Amino acid sequence: MSHDVTNQSQHLPPCRPGWFPTTRHLHLTGLGLLVTFAWIAQFSRGDGIGGRALLILAALLGLFGIYHASEGGHLVVPKLIDVVVSVLATGITSIAVRPLGLPQVLCSTGVAILGCTGLWWAQGSVLRERYSAPIYVGSFVGITSALVFHDAAWVMAAGGIAGVLWSASREAWVGLGGKMGTIALGGVLIAAAMASATHHLGRGAGHIPLTGVSVAIVIICVVAAQVTWLLNRFLGLGPVLSSAIPTFVAALVLAVVPAHLLTPAQVDALAAAWFSSSFVGMTSRDRYIHPFLSLLMAGVILGFLFLSQGSRLEGMGGLAGLLALTANLITLGAAAIITRRWRKPQVAVEPLA
Repeated sequence: MSHDVTNQSQHLPPCRPGWFPTTRHLHLTGLGLLVTFAWIAQFSRGDGIGGRALLILAALLGLFGIYHASEGGHLVVPKLIDVVVSVLATGITSIAVRPLGLPQVLCSTGVAILGCTGLWWAQGSVLRERYSAPIYVGSFVGITSALVFHDAAWVMAAGGIAGVLWSASREAWVGLGGKMGTIALGGVLIAAAMASATHHLGRGAGHIPLTGVSVAIVIICVVAAQVTWLLNRFLGLGPVLSSAIPTFVAALVLAVVPAHLLTPAQVDALAAAWFSSSFVGMTSRDRYIHPFLSLLMAGVILGFLFLSQGSRLEGMGGLAGLLALTANLITLGAAAIITRRWRKPQVAVEPLA
């Protein structure tokens, strides 16, 4: 039996009424997302009128993408089990990153693979499809740098906040790649605000140098999105495993590349680019009329977003998801305008991505 989430979703019962059965709250959430992205862009390395004009154009397309993405989803009452799962994934990932010193991308994807595989082995695909998302969300929070939170307790708090945010929004913006990472970043930002108020927030991580790998990053962003989407579409692995497995393999291969070929900073940059682009590929096929071309466009956009981002939020878990979601929103807006598809799509997918 195929575990294709998209195919199974055709038989799902209608969503029950949520706290906010209108889309206007989702629009406000999207506006907040764009404000956050503009904040990052404010500290980007790119200057000049041309760069700012492109940023304005991207924001306008993103606004239309937000309208297109808000298909009537709603917020629901959070479930305690989602929060617990997120906190556990956060703790395990944080231990792997901090005391053990393992690469962040390997830790996040490794926890997701182990968690999803364990659930699948124990109880079948139903539990995997239900709890794979909070596992992935928690793992994103867990890779937050010690330069952001000195005390691991703040990371755990961020994991709990992200779990609540995920559980409450699990039936909103369904099937849109990058949503999980953006929610993880939201949890980290809320915890960071609390830590800052009590003088426990670190100075933040430095920007990863991208010298010599700019072209490779754009190529990776295009390829990784397609690989993830194809694995989900044709092998039925589900969006989380379709993202985590190839990303883990790519990060593992990059980790053993000799230092005279790629510096550690370049390895981190390339692994992060694949990680972020895999979230683009988690997007449901119902979101786009032409998935291949749309994902190609989103991958290119993500590549340029990745290259132009600033260092303000560097080291915070979920940043890669924010970039992926922004690329998807820009692509949705552009695709809707190009194809004159003004009506919002009716997305019939299980609320995971």
